[in-house]
Amino acid sequence: MPNDYRAYLIRFQRQPGVESWRASLENVHSREVLHFVTERALLVYLLQELSEQGALPAAESNVEADGWAGTARLEEALLRKT
Repeated sequence: MPNDYRAYLIRFQRQPGVESWRASLENVHSREVLHFVTERALLVYLLQELSEQGALPAAESNVEADGWAGTARLEEALLRKT
């Protein structure tokens, strides 16, 4: 698969009484499926994948250890690229 193309199938599911969504991400080429406890975890993963592949500037790819702080810069960079 070329480095400049990604295709995923994303599924969300929410349990009764739980605020966050669980998510799964399936790579449509390899059929690998990853599961995420929250929608934020999924978004952080996707942003990290894009930054590691050069889709986002290296200076913008600073995701903190807690997995969420710092992603606003990544989101802004991603929006600028679209």
